[in-house]
Amino acid sequence: MKKIIIYLSIILISNIYAQCYDYSLNQCNNDNSCEWVEDIELENCNFAWSESNCQAHDGCEWECELVWVAHLWEDVLICDCYGQYQVDAGYCQEIEMPECNEENEFQCNDGSCIPIHRVCNNINDCEDGADEINCEDCSELLEFNCSNDDSCEWVENLEIENCYDILDCSSGCTWQDCEAIEGCNWHFGTAYYDPSYCYGEHEVDNSYCEDILMPECSEMNETECSSDNVC
Repeated sequence: MKKIIIYLSIILISNIYAQCYDYSLNQCNNDNSCEWVEDIELENCNFAWSESNCQAHDGCEWECELVWVAHLWEDVLICDCYGQYQVDAGYCQEIEMPECNEENEFQCNDGSCIPIHRVCNNINDCEDGADEINCEDCSELLEFNCSNDDSCEWVENLEIENCYDILDCSSGCTWQDCEAIEGCNWHFGTAYYDPSYCYGEHEVDNSYCEDILMPECSEMNETECSSDNVC
């Protein structure tokens, strides 16, 4: 499976490279993953065979003169194209994306990096909102998963409840039901004035997982702001 992922990644990167290389200037400037590289070269004008070709290139000049050719015993009209002209060899290339630190950064689809704690905070820190996709709500997480999610925190909430309230025997219950609850005991009554009931106190764990509310940039102090790449 790992080899397949690596192979697909190579194909994807190769396609990006090829795509940028084939782009025109306008296409390149409209793709955030590409950049246009200016490359102007100077070529010598040597279009001696054609006045039209010579004059078609900015910077080239056509010149003709009569030259005495001794072995012909006559003047010969010699024409030449001289000077230099510019050749635009500009090309489109992929933008080299920075590598994000996997431990404390998240990489957006455009290659930019954001702090890991900005992921799944209901704020689109990536331009395309990639950091808010496939986010599991903190309230749905169990303690272990919550504690391992930088955007969530586990809130301890232990309460003591009366066994009688937990297990209302007025609607019918058994001593097994009562004593199955830690901290609860069964009282077995035999008379009308001494009914059976469940007594004692029981600890109820109402702990829950909640989102960590990150402050907006304007609410941060200098240290917090300096450590957040978004601010």
